[in-house]
This record gives sequence, structure tokens and C-alpha cells, in this order.
Amino acid sequence: MTAVDLSFPSWLDDPALPVRCVQADVLSAGGGYELHRAIADCGVVVHLAGLHGLHLRQGASVADLWRSNVESARRVTAAAVEADVRRMVLASTTAVYGPGSAPGEPAAILDEARAPQPDNPYATAKLAAESVMATAAGAGIEVVSLRLGRFFREDEQSYQIRKLSTGLDLEDAIDAMEAVCVAEQVASGVYCVASDLPLSRADRYALGENCHAILESHLPGFVAAAALRDWQLPAQVGRSVDSSKLQTAVGYRPRRSLARTAERWRAEASRRRQPPQRTTMREEVTP
Repeated sequence: MTAVDLSFPSWLDDPALPVRCVQADVLSAGGGYELHRAIADCGVVVHLAGLHGLHLRQGASVADLWRSNVESARRVTAAAVEADVRRMVLASTTAVYGPGSAPGEPAAILDEARAPQPDNPYATAKLAAESVMATAAGAGIEVVSLRLGRFFREDEQSYQIRKLSTGLDLEDAIDAMEAVCVAEQVASGVYCVASDLPLSRADRYALGENCHAILESHLPGFVAAAALRDWQLPAQVGRSVDSSKLQTAVGYRPRRSLARTAERWRAEASRRRQPPQRTTMREEVTP
């Protein structure tokens, strides 16, 4: 495996790791040449780099964000076409769909059939990057844009509860990327990725009206268990990401949805209910 980045953590210096690190700036004057050399023998190119909306709040400009997300995608695409790679994968975002439904209305289902409605510079730039990379499909390359749910971790509670809507566990994101990379064939297009529960469309719509009822139906006891832990579950959810297309295409399965949290809580409760082990002491008599 070859990794291209501006810098690398020291632990990647381990020669036992099967990773070739190429330090390069894709956006520099000679970046295209360096990138082409790096991926010359690669079958699959995964484009992860880019600025996020968080970077805007930390002082980055919209121009920086656009250049980092869109211009980098153009250069990666050009290098991939020149190197005649088999597949390109872009880390995109479900943010391209814009805001969800109003409180009390059926939740918006975010899937590949839904028209994008980006409402911020980051989402707009990612949608543009998708379009740029899609041009490589004309060169016979499989081009896959993974619209990833949010996996930024603020705290454990929000990280898990977000999985009711657009949340994606980081490890599920890695699983999805790996599944797309190793698949024998993947149809070009966009695919939504989330750590979503296996809900019907009717249940996904109903999340916008009575989230607790849907949870109780699919994860009995979860709402009460959350209350005991002071987890504030939302009464309504405005968006629900459906990852079923990717699941069908490459066998991806979100293994870290709220169902896993429920299983962990049940295991903890079971351990607490178990009676303490009785120990017996044998008297020793000294003659």
C-alpha cells in the first residue's frame, strides 16, 4: 500500500508495516508528477484529503477549502487517468443533502435517489469534487463516491446517538472503504455510508415523528436504559441515512450501530445481576 500525504506520524516509520509513505503536496507545482509516480503501480486510488467545515471555524478561508477539496480532486483524477488505475474512491459526505425535515414531520431519508441540496461551502465543495472525479468514468475507471456520515467524535454520548441520523462509526467507515477497495467490481456512482439500523422506509420516516417508538420496536429496553445513563435521546430525528445500496453492492455491514450499544448495555446489566461467587475455605487441622 502507498500513502501520499504532507507528513506522516512517526509510528509509520516501522519497516514491518506494509506501507510505502510518499511525502508530497498534491497542490504544489510538481505535485501532479509526484502523485503520478506514487500511484503508477496502484490498482485502486482512495482520495481522502481535504478541508472540512470545522477548518472554516478554525480560520481557513472558503478559497482554501475549495482548493483543498476540488482542485486536489482534479489533480488526483488526472494522475489516476494517466496511470490507468482500475478504480477511484472519494471520501465525500452526506452533508451534500442539506438540512433534514422540520420537527414533527417525517424524517428525510438520505439515500442515492435523493437530490443533493448543499447549504454550506464544505458540502458544495464535496459535491463538486464528486463531479470532477466522475469524469474519469469516461476513461474506463470505476469511480465511487462514498457519502460518509459524520464520524467526528465530540463525546461518547453524542457520537452514539448521532447514529440515529447521520452518524457513522469510524471503524464502520474503515470497513466501508476496505469493502469498496477489495471488491472485484463496483458500479460507478455514489453510495451512502452510515452506522444505521436496518429500518424499513416507513420506520425511517417515522423517526421524524416518534423516534422513541421506533427505537423501542427495534431495540426493546434501549430507551429506558438510556434514561438510566442520563442519555438524552431526541424525540424526533430529521434525517436518516440508508446504507442499503452499499450493503448490497459490496457486502458492507454497519457492525457498530446503536444495536451494538444495546448489546453492551445488556451484557453489563447481566453481569450486575449475577450473584457473587461463593468461596469455601477448608479448615486445616494441625495434629
